[in-house]
Amino acid sequence: AYVEIKKEIAASVEIKDSHVVGLVEKVNRQYRHPVKFRLYNMENGSTPCVFGILHPCILIPDILVTEKELEFILSHEMRHYYRGDLLLKLFCEIFKAIYWWNPFAYMLCKLIAQTQEINVDFSIMRKQTDAETLDYSACLLKLKRDSESRKADEKWLLSFQRESSGLLEKRICLMLDNLGISTQKTIVSIILSVVMVGLIIVCPNVVTFEPYSIPEGDAKESL
Repeated sequence: AYVEIKKEIAASVEIKDSHVVGLVEKVNRQYRHPVKFRLYNMENGSTPCVFGILHPCILIPDILVTEKELEFILSHEMRHYYRGDLLLKLFCEIFKAIYWWNPFAYMLCKLIAQTQEINVDFSIMRKQTDAETLDYSACLLKLKRDSESRKADEKWLLSFQRESSGLLEKRICLMLDNLGISTQKTIVSIILSVVMVGLIIVCPNVVTFEPYSIPEGDAKESL
């Protein structure tokens, strides 16, 4: 999947429009130690995403967006990068590779990905007015509708989670209701995560895949 993305980037056009580059720099100045982001127009992309840990680039699908929507997209993807979400996603991929046979590993990584999206939404929303929150929600819906029409062109299913309509609805409801993350909810989330990790660790000791064997008599007579 990583190689496929690199090929797509190599075949894509880097956006160097001075106005767009200025918008990238404007959003990036919000952070204490900003890094340089490259912006690419991905003709076959289905959803905006950030790629690369040392040399990050933001991939924008070939869709028509307003300047404000582009600012929302840049803010969202940069927030993912500066929160270290890419490193956590890499850890999840390694984790699933090790516990490839364990369904709880996939469940935990899926919950982590969903939590990352919700946390980024809240982080952005704290600095927005109510009107901007509505515009941000509308932008999410617009990108979702566009990605649905591009499903056939999706090539990176292993790299990026395809967000369900249910999760998007949950994200928007949380923002519009302005629900905070209470201490009680945080404790419950931590407990659930610990239980999930415990199940992942315990499962190998409960369910063991034995190698195939044949009777000793048959083994002696075989070549």
